[in-house]
Amino acid sequence: MNRRLVDLVRGAATYGAELLASANGDLRATLLLNEYRDRRRHYARRSPRVGVALLRCTRVTRTKDRLAARGISVQEREPGQVHTLAFFPLLSWHSQLLRPLQALGPLSLLDSLSSGLDYAALSGASRP
Repeated sequence: MNRRLVDLVRGAATYGAELLASANGDLRATLLLNEYRDRRRHYARRSPRVGVALLRCTRVTRTKDRLAARGISVQEREPGQVHTLAFFPLLSWHSQLLRPLQALGPLSLLDSLSSGLDYAALSGASRP
């Protein structure tokens, strides 16, 4: 079998296993995770060709340095220690975002519509 076909079969087997594991309704999360992994692999392969090191230690250090230059200090936290403020209306599929965000730690939700704010007021579209 050629290399591409082998990769395709492996990918299908992995995807199928993840799909079965996500039978509790996390299909969208599974698809998003797969897309993220594909992009991460793509950039990991591409980075040496363009002369960019994608080492985690380098990325973290450079990001902390940029933030420090702006007077912001960063403290690493483990999953479960991050407090997230979610600011979006619970329309359509938006409620599916809450469970993954809660996995990071405490979650405060500001649903603009239930708070009496409308999109036009928030976006400035109502300004003359």
